[in-house]
Amino acid sequence: MITKAIIQIASLNIRYIVGFHEYVLEHLKIKEDEFAKKIENHKEKDEKLVDLKIERNLYSETYKNHLMVNTFLMLYSHLEEWLYLIWRKFGKDIELTGNRESISKYKPFFQAVFKMDLSKDKDWRLLKDAEKIRNCLLHANGRIDLVKNKADMDSILKKYKNQLHIKTKRICISQELVEILFGTIQSVIYKVDRLQEESQNPR
Repeated sequence: MITKAIIQIASLNIRYIVGFHEYVLEHLKIKEDEFAKKIENHKEKDEKLVDLKIERNLYSETYKNHLMVNTFLMLYSHLEEWLYLIWRKFGKDIELTGNRESISKYKPFFQAVFKMDLSKDKDWRLLKDAEKIRNCLLHANGRIDLVKNKADMDSILKKYKNQLHIKTKRICISQELVEILFGTIQSVIYKVDRLQEESQNPR
């Protein structure tokens, strides 16, 4: 039986990740504003001004992009861990099928234990899209021209054109996409909780 404690811990862990993300994002903005003020007060168009602009851009773009990517990967890694742990504890006798490197292998487990048809679940479809983004980030360092399945990546970019953009051939993750992934993982966790409660207390 899946207990409330397991659900609460899973949800708490991803909230910690988001809390860390928001803390760092806030401090990056403080540093960006600090250098923006220095640029505003600097009256000479000299090498010092160039250095200040480079420093500002590090906080406003480079470090911020790194944060978005790492938060996205941490959230997705937590999802993978959670899926494995609930399978091992509550359905390890159910054979995992399909691509062993994909979260799709858990579909038989969800079907058998929670009666969830993941092929019709919109949250699951988004997580599968997140998996493709994750693979690009990890296996191609975000380079869209180096991914194995370019057609899949082109489809993802088109689908999330407002949440993803490309810079120097690399995927850039937006704050909105981080929030979407967080909300989707939370939704799946609580969906499992609800289905478990319904199975234990049938009407």
